[in-house]
Amino acid sequence: MEVCIKVDCSTSDSDLLNKILQNQIKIMAAIDDLKVQVDNLKTQVTDLQTSLDNEQVQIQKLLDSNAAVVTDLNNQIANLQAQIAAGATPEQLQEIANGLTQVSDSINTTRADLEGTVADV
Repeated sequence: MEVCIKVDCSTSDSDLLNKILQNQIKIMAAIDDLKVQVDNLKTQVTDLQTSLDNEQVQIQKLLDSNAAVVTDLNNQIANLQAQIAAGATPEQLQEIANGLTQVSDSINTTRADLEGTVADV
């Protein structure tokens, strides 16, 4: 907001005082407008921070979920290796294969959810 102050030295003291008071009123109004704009910016920054915090929580949940899926997959692999070493039955191998399929499906679902949440940069 532009504030223009004009002082005419050829006027009387009371006219000069009146112009100074008018300019002071304009300046105070400009300051009030600036305060409102600053308050609006503070609100926008707070809203932005809240939105960012919420996104970070979602991303962390997805990372935690992915870590759990990887742990489950590693456990399934270890179980499969142990069963193969011990001579697993076909039923046991099928159970492991089914578990691995479920883990793979979970990974794909989590990946799709993550890709839908986080925009490409």
